[in-house]
Formats: sequence, C-alpha cells, structure tokens
Amino acid sequence: MKRAEIKFIVQVAVLTLICALLQIVWNNRVTESLQLTDGWILLSLFAVTVTGFHLFLLRSAKGDPKAFIRSFMVVMVLKFMLYTL
Repeated sequence: MKRAEIKFIVQVAVLTLICALLQIVWNNRVTESLQLTDGWILLSLFAVTVTGFHLFLLRSAKGDPKAFIRSFMVVMVLKFMLYTL
C-alpha cells in the first residue's frame, strides 16, 4: 500500500475509535430507552464502506479521467442507496 492509502486508513481508524468511545460513554450515561443498540453495526458499516470506496477511487484515479468520473458517480450512487437502506 502507498503512503496516502495508509494515512487514510489510519485516519478512518482513529475517527472510528473516537466514535466508538463516544458511543460507549453515551450508552453508559443515558437510560435504556435512549441507548444506541444498533450503533456498532452502523459504525462498522460506515467505516468499511468509506474505506473501501475511497481506496477504490484512489486506484481508479490513476487511469483515464473519464473512467474515474464514471467510477465516482457509481460509488456515489451505491453509497446513497446503501446508506438509505
């Protein structure tokens, strides 16, 4: 892996850990009805999709600009549909 890819993965990992810590604090401070029961699934889904799509776009940026634009549009549509579900 190249330096930019590793840097991005580290940044996503740090942000995910911060969000996980905030979720632990939240779940320990609020009543049971306000706790985030599905937060771990959503947080892991977000981290995996953001990382995967970003690395895919980094690799596709090295080729033809038209192909990158198509890849970018496909990724945006997939993210929109996935996050909407």
